[in-house]
Amino acid sequence: GGSGGGSSSSRKKWFMKSNEKNFLFEDNLLDALSLHDYNSTHYFGRMEYNVALETYFALANTGYVFSRATLRQIGEHLDSCREENKLVTIKQRQAVSDEAGVSGGDGGG
Repeated sequence: GGSGGGSSSSRKKWFMKSNEKNFLFEDNLLDALSLHDYNSTHYFGRMEYNVALETYFALANTGYVFSRATLRQIGEHLDSCREENKLVTIKQRQAVSDEAGVSGGDGGG
């Protein structure tokens, strides 16, 4: 059990997201990550470019790893990302509709 304080989270060095179908050799991953400083920004994984949104995103199917420093930088932008998420969803829906040659969605969330 924890004290409820931030001490346990401060020990976290890396964040990994992976598809349930991926097979992972944990020792190999930890050995590879130990060669890098988790207090520096690091992203390991595959990036995809979304032409419709004109931006890159992390591809979860292959898995990715963020260092603590990277997560801290991302964290500074989470509130604005949450606010923009509805707009991104609308843009994605419109891009798919345009590509399929059908009329766009209702514009709602």
